[in-house]
Amino acid sequence: MHPIVEQIRALPVAERLQIVGQIWRDIASSSEPITLKDEELAEIERRIEAYNRDASIAIDEEELWRRMDGKGFSTTTSAIQSN
Repeated sequence: MHPIVEQIRALPVAERLQIVGQIWRDIASSSEPITLKDEELAEIERRIEAYNRDASIAIDEEELWRRMDGKGFSTTTSAIQSN
């Protein structure tokens, strides 16, 4: 494990989420190719198909954080707050 991970783990959850968000945005803007496992691709395709069938299933960031407020992460939902 990289030594910086231990430093990050010592931070409050809110700060860790901000770091994850910053890292995610950096990865998303990178031109470096990302290799996904077959099951990851299948899950992405499943979610896209579900959205295409019924776009009303989507929620915005505000609603996501409202649902999560004070509850922590559920086993089916994870999120990164953008700042």
